[in-house]
Amino acid sequence: YSSVTNKAGFPAPDSGINNEGDSLVLRNGGGQVVTELVWATASYAAGERAEAGRSLERSNVTSPCPDPRLYRASTDPRGGTPGEANSQEGPVTDTAPPQLLTWGTVSGSEVVLTFDAPLDTASAETLANYTVQYASGGPVAPVLVVLERADRVRVLLPAALDPAVVTVLTITGLADCYGNALSSSVEIRLVLLRPPRTGELRINELLATPATGGSRYVEFISAAAVGIDLKGYRVARIRASDTSRTEVSATASVPLLPGEVVAITDDVGDVKARFSPPAAASIREAATLPAVGAEGDVVALLAPDGRELDRIEYRPSLHSRVLNERAGVALERTSAAAPSSEVSTWRSGAATTNYGTPGYANARTTGAGTVGLRLQRETFTPNGDGQDDVLVCTLEGDHPDALLTLEIADLSGQVRRQLARRLLLPTAGELVWDGRDAAGTLLPPGIYVVVARLSTGGKQDIERIACVLARAP
Repeated sequence: YSSVTNKAGFPAPDSGINNEGDSLVLRNGGGQVVTELVWATASYAAGERAEAGRSLERSNVTSPCPDPRLYRASTDPRGGTPGEANSQEGPVTDTAPPQLLTWGTVSGSEVVLTFDAPLDTASAETLANYTVQYASGGPVAPVLVVLERADRVRVLLPAALDPAVVTVLTITGLADCYGNALSSSVEIRLVLLRPPRTGELRINELLATPATGGSRYVEFISAAAVGIDLKGYRVARIRASDTSRTEVSATASVPLLPGEVVAITDDVGDVKARFSPPAAASIREAATLPAVGAEGDVVALLAPDGRELDRIEYRPSLHSRVLNERAGVALERTSAAAPSSEVSTWRSGAATTNYGTPGYANARTTGAGTVGLRLQRETFTPNGDGQDDVLVCTLEGDHPDALLTLEIADLSGQVRRQLARRLLLPTAGELVWDGRDAAGTLLPPGIYVVVARLSTGGKQDIERIACVLARAP
């Protein structure tokens, strides 16, 4: 190689670069960051060789952006081109505005926001681009906003977050370092996060056997009454036949509010292409996901200290007997209250959702959660023919002094109709939906979600059940 400078102690002998999460930073004489690369094996694109002896090269050396997506595996047969022109060069084609990947709480009044692209420093640190709306009082600006990493913003709030009451942070005018700005405001629902406790996080859906060439996923649901963070929690496959165990952990914050779900996969693009989830679906990518599919394979959710919080033992017999092909069909939890070990709580995904609902409400839920909500039928046809014209929501159980709010939402989370607001819940009863929105307009066919909120004293339980508004021929 030519033009290679010898620098003793690079990197420092006691601080070698790890494969995941370490940063390589170049500073000038004044200590200012000139450029930075967050090192991760995910930097190697699909099909590239993330192997010892093969370097990452910047594909566009003129771009001022510290963008990890500009780095590609060297195609030089020697494995790299130190001191020479890079083997991978091309123009920057990014025209999309920055997207929020995740958020987490550092303290009661500090929030960290991570985006999918490096941000423009001026727009990221402009206080006027951020508005904080607490449950009481008017909107206020944050105290301080700092771009602490190219793709990460730390926001100091004027008052502490509550673990059970939502505070809304609205962002406008934010741009990435290529100049792509948000075309509309972004709202983030914040609460003070804490680690989940036993019983507060459950496996909600599992695609054990993907279609040919596809990717598997596992989905979790929060059963907590407050916001929780999955950072550091692990998904493990435990195989009894050979006592092997493989794991993947969440290295970044994964916030979940009460009743929310998140799906984990090793290929978000593939899962979205195959299952067409709504834009609001919460799907996160992991470097790898343990392979499951053999009879008796166990998928377990583990706390950082190794405690097992939930598990499902996979068996092909859990699927519907009428299926000719199980590949590409997910297993969905039907009851929020039933233990994962109960066979009857699992059903095959519905054909109406491409046999899976990654990152949003399950299509095959039957209720029987803490609220006691059930649907007489999952599908209804409001066409006036006298057959299944309304969706019948049945309320069961004894809930003295409980107040019920029942809403119909679309898959983006927008409330389209409120059927009850703080209704004193009887021992048993029914509420019906005629398929119309708040203005009386018949909604288009599709999947909707019945959202029940039951308030007793200072406690709130939430239950969601998916339904299908169809048109009869």
